[in-house]
Amino acid sequence: MTVTIKQLTTEQEWLDAYAVIVQLRTELTVEKYLQLLKEMTQDG
Repeated sequence: MTVTIKQLTTEQEWLDAYAVIVQLRTELTVEKYLQLLKEMTQDG
């Protein structure tokens, strides 16, 4: 079995991944999720 890890870099990719992320972080709204991702990508 081959596993591929892909870095998500666009907002659309982040939105596509939200369904999986919210299963792990149930308190996370889509708005907060996008805000955190934008902050993290700016900070490196």
